[in-house]
This record gives sequence, structure tokens and C-alpha cells, in this order.
Amino acid sequence: MKKYIFSAILIFEASIFNSCSDDITSNSDNPKITETEEYSPQGNPGVQEDIKLIVSGAKASSYQPGNGIELSYDGKYDTFYHSNWSNPVDYPTTLEYNFDNTPTIDYLVYHPRKNDVRGNFKEFEVWISTETEPLFKKVGVYDFKGVVTASRINFPDGLRKVKAVRFVVNSAINEIPGYKKPGITSCGEMEFFVKGRSSYNPLNIFTDMTCSELKTGFEQKNVDSISNAFYKNIAQHMLRGSYPREYRIQEYKPYPDPTIMAAECKISPYSLRDNPTGISVSEGEEMTVMVGPTAQNISLLIQDLDNGYGGSVFQLSEGVNVFKAANKGLAYIMYYTPTGIEKPVKIHIATGKVNGVFRSDKHTAKDWVNILNKTTDKYLDVVGAYAHLTFPVESFKKYTSDGLRLIQAYDSIVKFEQRFLGLEKYKRVIKNHLYCHIVYTDSYMYATDYRTAYSEPTMAKILDPNKLTGGDIWGPAHEMGHIHQTRPGFKWAGMTEVSNNVLSLYVQKCFGNKARLENADDKRYNSIYEQSLHEIVVPHIAHGAAGDNAFFQKLVPFWQLQLYCAGVKGKNDFYKDIYEAIRVNADPSTSGKCQLAFVKLCCEMAGEDLTDFFQAWGLLKPVQLTINDYGNKDMTITQEEVETTLAEIKALGLTKPVAPFQYICESNYDLFKLNNAVSKGTVTINGTKVTMNGWKNAVAFEVFSNNSLVFVSPYSTFDLQNNYSNLKIYAVSANGTRTEATL
Repeated sequence: MKKYIFSAILIFEASIFNSCSDDITSNSDNPKITETEEYSPQGNPGVQEDIKLIVSGAKASSYQPGNGIELSYDGKYDTFYHSNWSNPVDYPTTLEYNFDNTPTIDYLVYHPRKNDVRGNFKEFEVWISTETEPLFKKVGVYDFKGVVTASRINFPDGLRKVKAVRFVVNSAINEIPGYKKPGITSCGEMEFFVKGRSSYNPLNIFTDMTCSELKTGFEQKNVDSISNAFYKNIAQHMLRGSYPREYRIQEYKPYPDPTIMAAECKISPYSLRDNPTGISVSEGEEMTVMVGPTAQNISLLIQDLDNGYGGSVFQLSEGVNVFKAANKGLAYIMYYTPTGIEKPVKIHIATGKVNGVFRSDKHTAKDWVNILNKTTDKYLDVVGAYAHLTFPVESFKKYTSDGLRLIQAYDSIVKFEQRFLGLEKYKRVIKNHLYCHIVYTDSYMYATDYRTAYSEPTMAKILDPNKLTGGDIWGPAHEMGHIHQTRPGFKWAGMTEVSNNVLSLYVQKCFGNKARLENADDKRYNSIYEQSLHEIVVPHIAHGAAGDNAFFQKLVPFWQLQLYCAGVKGKNDFYKDIYEAIRVNADPSTSGKCQLAFVKLCCEMAGEDLTDFFQAWGLLKPVQLTINDYGNKDMTITQEEVETTLAEIKALGLTKPVAPFQYICESNYDLFKLNNAVSKGTVTINGTKVTMNGWKNAVAFEVFSNNSLVFVSPYSTFDLQNNYSNLKIYAVSANGTRTEATL
């Protein structure tokens, strides 16, 4: 049984068409086109579908039980072959595919596994066994460089009478902690094809195989003489100047494989949707895509967000490509290379419907409504310099009065976070976009590789520029913060929902909004700052022991470092330099070592011995915990490791700051900068409520009961939560001086 997937014709010389004597199309009726008729595709370009060959069997030199070689030719792109995990062997890994009817193979397509780069092919050889030469013979040496998109190998002369194809994989992506040893090889799907034939030569009409320009001197009589209705229709509209070129004919530039910069920056990969076409496709529609000269692997993806992120992918080649769309959705060109500096490729999508794309570098706020009203799909792509949004048109119409302002706000979030990470300073330019799209689940918002996703109930917040740039900036900044988490050096066990929020707080500040830590999630406290002091600093517990869900309490010291080091001390590059050090240094082997390495880095970048601060927050305290952080994770720090870290910091010869900045927050930030002496006032105590009347320049008030610290507040009015005896209260100045209050 033949399997038909899609068709692609490689044009090497025009004479290939002259050899086709039989017309395999039915385009002879040549319909007339009225003067006012808008372009819509008619007929077909006269191309037979390519035949996907059936693999009769296969074997591999190594395989993981449950991920055998059979999963690489089962017709499913969400299953995959993988070499043995538990007992990896040295490269090469060999994969061998057999054929019963000794076909001719014109090209093959390798699909990497989905949602993971481990095992993606890099360097490999292709060998074949044929009916005439049963002993395997090398065809060529190739390098897919581990890219995450499908890759194609063309055999211009065809591989004839093939009995088997063998891949000898000499390297693949395995530079991941825990998987650095040899033998990691994977394959989502391996496909083999025979090219179809064409009955019509478009070079009789157009200047090249993209069919984007009529030949010089082309007139109406030339159009009238065209026998193929598909090309005649295009030519007629081009001659009249009515062909919709803006989205149908575009030059698409390459983008770097996002996993490359992700590995370099130790973050999650950015988008795989950087080239939206503005074309909407119907399920089952016969698609015709003409591709200009290129030596790169390029494909077209059709994404239907009604059914989630993903979609069907069709590998393109130079010339006329014909295929049947497996699903409806918006079309994207997948043009990803290791460098992203290759030449743009001209692509002409003659089928589907024009939906449009709103681009911040091309369109104005006045264009927004016009583009929305002309959409033909349920969704619209909105593309900025840094961010890319795909959300429902109806949601845009309902909530977004100004699309330019909206995408500029998202661009700013990405840019601010990149700046905080030091990516600008250290010239680590990420050319890909950060992709945001709708998702129809109860997940509210989430981040994962290549994207951040937002459910329907969030549309009113994240698509209204006024709300987004106000208090609702937190959600997208939080999810993008997940993408930017630098791991494992600043994302150890218990930090998944913590360190990303350092970026959220920075974005809040950049947009001029109140810091979330100044709010009170627990109404017994004035703010998260006060709650955190009471729950971590006062009982002097280990930072990780604050609780699996104490995300904001754990966040406080990391933001305080920014307030003190960058704000008070003027070291604006403090976090930039920390992130860069994490990027370039070897990764610590455990979560506990990551935490201690972070402490030492902070001292180095601050130019001060900050150990008192870290001891106050329990980051220099021995601990042995199992933390539930999207799965149970170990967090162990020994006393010996703490002492070693303290000794290493002491050897740096740094002085300790006098400021007790474990108490710093936005409310007392200016007092740390002014560093004035405390002026005494009076105290009113009513049950557990304490009011410090008339005190000036106190950055915090420490409350002792029977000489033990029981409460700390940066505010002049606070609730002790309990009735304590033998109270003493001290006002703490910015230089650490303590003034006892008269009770």
C-alpha cells in the first residue's frame, strides 16, 4: 500500500519538464477572471504526490526497552527511538532500515524526538545495500548539528534498488549534566520518499521557480495561452497588479536553533515560531508552496491552537512543493540553523487564505483595527522585536485597543529581563522571539521549552495594555522569568517558583509598579517582607526549610541583594555579573553546592563579605531535606561544606557591611541610602499591636521577649501575633546601631 504525505520537486534543469509527455492534471478549462475578482487559488500545479516508502523492518545497535527502533517508523511523531539509557556504549550507534521491494529513494527526512534535544543527530554517515551491491556502501557524510527541526537529505540521482539504509551516528546532542557519556542517540521518525512528476513547467511563465515575477514582456495574450489553470490564475492577477503579494510572497530569514543559545545561557529555549507567514490553512487543503534556491533544511508547520501547541510539519525543498494539509491552522516557516546567518529564502505560498500578521517594525497603531478586521483565521500573530503573541482575534478585538502598545509592552518585559540577566552587557544576543500563546486548559499560565502559555480566563489581563502595564504585568513577567531561569546555578531544589520572581520584581520596578513583596498575602502581616522575617530570620531556620510553598518568603533575600547591592551601593551590574559567572563556570553537582556557590559569588560581585546576611536568611545553615519542587528533590548541605565556603569567602579579604540589610525593603530603602541616626519616639502597645510613635530613621524594629528575638518589622505599626512577656524593643539604624525604646 502506498503512503502519500507531500510532494516536492527539485528543479535542477528546465528540461525535466519537457520529458513529461502526459498531462497528469485537469486544468484545460482555463476559467476567465473578471476585472474585480480577488485572487483565490484555482486548479493545481500539475504535480504528482511523492510516495512515502514503507519500511519492512529495522534494527539498532543499541536501544532502550520501550523505545525500540520500531518507533522511528511507526508514522507517529510523538513516539521515538532511543539508544540504551542504563548501559550507554561508545559511538557509533547504527540504525538500519530495510525495504522489501527494493525501491528508488530520492530523499529522506529525519525528525528529531519532540520536546527534548537529547540524542538529536549531529555527525553521521549514510550507507546503503542494494539489489546489485548487497555489501553496504557509503553514500555520504552529513551533520544535522543537533537541530530541533526536521532535516532532509536529497539524493539528486536517486538511490536505486535499495534493500537497506544504514545510519552510522558518530555524535549527537548529549552535553547535558548526567548524560555526558557516549551513546545517546534518538530519532522521532525516519521517512524515505520517491519524488512525484510534474506535467507543467512554470519557467515558461515566471522568472524563477518561486513564481513570484512574470517574465519580461509578458502580456495578456501570453496569459490566455497558458494551459494550466493554477499558473494562469496567478499570472493573470500578477499582470493586473491584483495578486496579494504581501503575505503570499516573502523572504524568510534564518533563525538560530534556539537550543543553542539556551545551552550557552543555561536557560530554556526561545521560540520555534519566528517566521509566521500570515497564511491560514484549512484541514485537507491542497497546498502549493514554491521555494527559491536554498541549501538549508526548511519546513512549513501548520499550527492549530484549538488542539494545543504543535501541529503538522511538511519538509520543503527548492521548487514547487505540493501537499495536503493534515490539519487547519496558521502556517509558519521553520528555518532554523546552527548560526542563523545564512541567506534568506524566498517562499511563495499560493494556497490557503491571507490572514495577516501585525508587526511592530512595520505597522502603526492605526493599522491595528484594519488588520484585525481582515483576518480569516481564529487567531492572529503579533510580532515585536523580542516577543511574539498568538491569541484569538476575538480576544484582541475585545481587550486590545492598541496592538502596537501591547506588543511593545511584551517586548519591554523580555528586554528588561534580558538586561537583568546581563545578556546585553555580555553580548549574548538572542535572535529568537519569546513566544506567548493561548492554551485551552485549566493551567492558568505556564512556561515550558520554546513558549509561555495563557488560558482563556487570563485574556482580559494580559491583552489589555492598561492592565498589563499595571498590576497584571506580574503574570507574563513570572512566566518569562521561568524561561530565563539560569540553571542549575540559580535554580536549585526549591527555587523553581522563586528565582524567576527576582525577574518579575525587576520588571515591576521598571514599569513603575509597587513591588509585590510590599503586599501582604497573609493579612496578619504588613507585607511579605515582614512575614518572611518572622518565619525565616526570627526562628533562624534553614532557607530551604521555610516550606515547599513558601515561594515569596524564600524570594525576599534574593531581591534584598538587588536593593542593597545595586540600589544602595550603586553596583548596578551586581546580578548581571552573577548570572554571567553562573553561565561560564562549571555547574555544581548538587543543589546544596549550587546554593553555597551562589553565596560566594554574591560576596565576590558585591566586593563585601555578606555572610552575616546569608546566615540571617539561613542560606549558610546545614540542612538535609526532601523538597517537593515539581517532584521530590534532595537538598543537602553539610557543616563541613558550610565551613569550607566560609573559609573561602574569608580568604577573599573582604570587609563586612555595617548595614543590617536583611531588613531592607522598598519602604525603608531611602533610609539605607541616607544612613542617618535614629531619633527616639514613644511606644504604644495594645494587646499584640505595637505602634512606634514619632521614631525617625529606623530601618526596622526588633522585639525581644526574655532576651530572645521574637519579631522584626520594617514598619512603625505591627502585630506581634502572640502575647509575649518581658518585652524589649530596639530601633535599628541603617548602620546597625540599636536604640532601645522606653516601654
